[in-house]
Amino acid sequence: MKRRKKNLWQRTCQFFCACMIALLLPGTVFAAEEVDDVTAGETSLTLHYTAGAGVFSFYKIAAFSETGEFT
Repeated sequence: MKRRKKNLWQRTCQFFCACMIALLLPGTVFAAEEVDDVTAGETSLTLHYTAGAGVFSFYKIAAFSETGEFT
């Protein structure tokens, strides 16, 4: 009986560790479309996040000038 409980406890710990490792794996983000000319118009980003609730913050850190350089 003790051996059975020990085996169940080990399986439970293994399952829990496998779940924790799976949660730590990174997700993949893909761009919605590719823009050939950066200065031709606006650019958008679509994010599909399926791993649960999350909070995201986006900051504009640069803009393109008419010559195609970052300002």
